[in-house]
Amino acid sequence: KDIIREIYFDMNVIEWEVDTDDDGEDVLHIRVISKTAQEQGEDYGFNEQQMKLLDDLLNGQYSSHFYKLLGLGGTGMSPEELKDFLDNLPPGEHSEVVAIALTRLGDPYSIPLAGTDNYTDCSHLVQWSFAKLDIDLPRRASVQAQLLYEADRAITRGELQPGDLVFWSYERNGNFLNIGHVGIYAGDGKVVHASSVEMQVVIEPLFHADKQVMYGRV
Repeated sequence: KDIIREIYFDMNVIEWEVDTDDDGEDVLHIRVISKTAQEQGEDYGFNEQQMKLLDDLLNGQYSSHFYKLLGLGGTGMSPEELKDFLDNLPPGEHSEVVAIALTRLGDPYSIPLAGTDNYTDCSHLVQWSFAKLDIDLPRRASVQAQLLYEADRAITRGELQPGDLVFWSYERNGNFLNIGHVGIYAGDGKVVHASSVEMQVVIEPLFHADKQVMYGRV
């Protein structure tokens, strides 16, 4: 336990600050910033061979095995279920972007590595998927939301169609509407997104309704 605790605090930089909310109450903000495996290898003085072994081990083809070892679920659909879902994809202004995003199912989640190899995070997945349709979107989820809001492209939950975006806020972060997460509505009450919980791209039922702060149509 001591060794695991020591490695955890080697892997994660913890920062904190206190500010005051609108009611004059003190609010404690804690941020945990995780280092990449490569950064950890450098910190531990890995030699060239060890770094190569580390890169090989983190290849995306092994991701599903790590998820099983960690007790995490799958991507939310079997290959057969995915084919059936795509064959019956409901119509929508950008339903094709759902099919594009679903090609990334199982790709590993990483904020610092998003855009390299097959790594992605929530906003990068959205940006990458729409780029395949020659539609340029900003990199950050909050900026994506603000762009849609200012373009009068915000919609209600009841208006959601495949390809629309769902935005979540989990804490005050100073961003537009304090947004910190985004996913692509896939229809049938499901969303495809890069999950920091499952550490991969998944499709699952819409979650945390009380944290959904905006819906937008690109």
